[in-house]
Amino acid sequence: MVTFRLMEKNDETVVYRYFPNGKAEHGFGLIVIDRLAGKIDVTELAPDDMLRRHTVEDQLRIREAIVNMRRTEQLPELTEEEFPIPTQDRISTVFADHAIQKIVEAYNQGQILEEGQAIWEM
Repeated sequence: MVTFRLMEKNDETVVYRYFPNGKAEHGFGLIVIDRLAGKIDVTELAPDDMLRRHTVEDQLRIREAIVNMRRTEQLPELTEEEFPIPTQDRISTVFADHAIQKIVEAYNQGQILEEGQAIWEM
């Protein structure tokens, strides 16, 4: 679970603090939407968050497992749009990525959330 809170909003940026496990007393990370460039970044990783590297090989293994599962279940083939063939390693975060997903969903609908949370199962 991760919580987040709007800290600043202007014509150029929207800045959120995010709190892994909702624990503000452990510190926070920063998520910044650059409204001019149309991108969102984690500019400061929270103390309780971690980066994860997903190698091309790992991504290919996951993609192949999905392809095989779809064949077994007689589902349509996996498309390049659904899961592009990876060409480079990918970096993700344990907590910030979940907050970003919620923030971006609302932002793309024209809404800037004041606060929120994301809960998922591990």
